Amino acid sequence: DSEWIPRDIHRKIGDVAGSLVLEARENGMHDASGILFKVADEMQTFDFYEADINNWDIANKVSDLLLQSTGKDVCCTSEPVNAPDFTKEDEGTAPAQTSSHPESGMAIELPEDPFDKYQFLQQALDGRLGQTVVSHAVLVSLGFNPVPDAVKGEMSYDSCEVDDSRWREFGAVPDFFEGAEAIEYLDTCLQRELEEQNKREEDLDALIEALYGEQALKVAREGGDEEFVRRETCVKWLHFAGGY
Repeated sequence: DSEWIPRDIHRKIGDVAGSLVLEARENGMHDASGILFKVADEMQTFDFYEADINNWDIANKVSDLLLQSTGKDVCCTSEPVNAPDFTKEDEGTAPAQTSSHPESGMAIELPEDPFDKYQFLQQALDGRLGQTVVSHAVLVSLGFNPVPDAVKGEMSYDSCEVDDSRWREFGAVPDFFEGAEAIEYLDTCLQRELEEQNKREEDLDALIEALYGEQALKVAREGGDEEFVRRETCVKWLHFAGGY
């Protein structure tokens, strides 16, 4: 009601969305992306005729409020009025690993908590995370072992545990934001992973739209922003094959 003209349908939408979130939590679903897709999927049949929004608008708002309830900064949403406390660690779950994602050559901590991972993908896609951090996350997901040098203030990577020998043939650490070879091969690896799971790249569009916004995504793709294309490929890889 703080963003739209107050209508009775808003209460019905909130009740349904709230019940879906609680149902997800009760069934052991704790990651923001999983809850987002559940809300979007199950509200497809909801009658939004009297509203100015759709199921994806609601799902995105739910994910924002969940992240906000854990103390995370999100863009363009009001404070939750009576949101449940999601900051308590579930029994048997390790505490979330917090990180400021420093843009430097030294050790970069990557997120472990599902909500932190979802926010990481958002920031990796929209540019709030620098290229160094995004590349680091992709390299680690491929099996590269980061070796920080405290004296030189630089980060090097050991490729001994990388399963795909093609990555070791690059000679230097792959750079996903310079040149075409590394990002093109990452896309090849993504297509291979998708094919093995009988998925198509289009199946990831719903996630990208949720992370970036439908209209913003359309503008970015039509504008031919090369850096955005590279970020999108990295985010798709991290989500589908990197455990994010």
